[in-house]
Amino acid sequence: ADQFKEIQDAVINQVLLNTLPNKQFRIASAWTVYGEENSYHSIHNHNTPDTQAVATVLYLDVPKQPTVNQPGAFYYVYQDEHGVNQTGHILPEKGTLIVMPVHLYHGAYPQAKGTRQTLNMDFEYYEI
Repeated sequence: ADQFKEIQDAVINQVLLNTLPNKQFRIASAWTVYGEENSYHSIHNHNTPDTQAVATVLYLDVPKQPTVNQPGAFYYVYQDEHGVNQTGHILPEKGTLIVMPVHLYHGAYPQAKGTRQTLNMDFEYYEI
């Protein structure tokens, strides 16, 4: 519990307050996900109606993966300046923290051998 509180406070104080200043953050939900060979996450978002929030994914452990074209990459879908859907990819390493709006659709491709563990935290925020 103490280690979780330390991580939560670090994400708020070192990342979120720098990204969204003059906001007050409250953790809305948190969970961990373990993945083994061939596990994946279908495309989804964390959108909560009528709530201002951000989603975070902290990679606690990842299988060794040399390039984005390897299994297990984090992917997301966004609209470019012309309103056309585009896909981006992130090849996370241990310690990678991804921060995104809760409405952003994202997932993870099936992974290679090894263990992937993430700590997922959604934070609501309010004007100070």
